[in-house]
Amino acid sequence: MLARDITYTDFFTEEERTEIFYFNLTKAELIKMSVKVDGGMQKYLETIIAEEDQDKLLEEFDKLVLAAYGERQEDGRFLKSPEVSAKFAQTAAYQVLIEKLITEANYAAEFVLGAFPANAELEQVVKEKILPVAPETQAAIPPPPTSYSSPSV
Repeated sequence: MLARDITYTDFFTEEERTEIFYFNLTKAELIKMSVKVDGGMQKYLETIIAEEDQDKLLEEFDKLVLAAYGERQEDGRFLKSPEVSAKFAQTAAYQVLIEKLITEANYAAEFVLGAFPANAELEQVVKEKILPVAPETQAAIPPPPTSYSSPSV
């Protein structure tokens, strides 16, 4: 589970606001996504990154963000649905998040590692392909978050 503080400008009031948004993909959700693409999710992400196809990368980040987004409920549930995702996609916070994911490799890597279930292969793809880090400095990359985190956007 990844909790993200996102600061954005409200469409109507033009006031700056900061809210916490939650993202999580379960192992079952990741498996369902992986079987839909040739070679699984890791291979698919590697291919998109290697092709340097920004349109395809943006499309995939959009799918991943909306699949991972949910609303924390007071009874401890994490509510996810197409309606909940569509509602989030219509916010200024969503626009800020997508822009950061596309323009900042470290932010994108942290998002993927925090929102996805622990997966050694995926972590390796992130470290080798998403992060612009030389192999000798990869040891300095922090491990994925193990609890709620709220770094500001």
